[in-house]
Amino acid sequence: DGLSLRDAIEAFTFFRRTLDETAMEEAQKSNLTSDKAIELWELLTNLGDQVLLSIAESYEEAEMAGPAVKDRLA
Repeated sequence: DGLSLRDAIEAFTFFRRTLDETAMEEAQKSNLTSDKAIELWELLTNLGDQVLLSIAESYEEAEMAGPAVKDRLA
């Protein structure tokens, strides 16, 4: 079987958390200004939003397409 929705969301949250931690570490190491840190946070947030929306879209498309497509995706 393919990845369950729960597993996909869990993988996403791991990815997002790791990305957030890395960005914070880099911001501190590089002594980013507040404006630059906010800009970085906004970029990463937008990236995370797009990934999460893509996950949802993929699952919706598979659900609407029926079992034949789900079997091919698995």
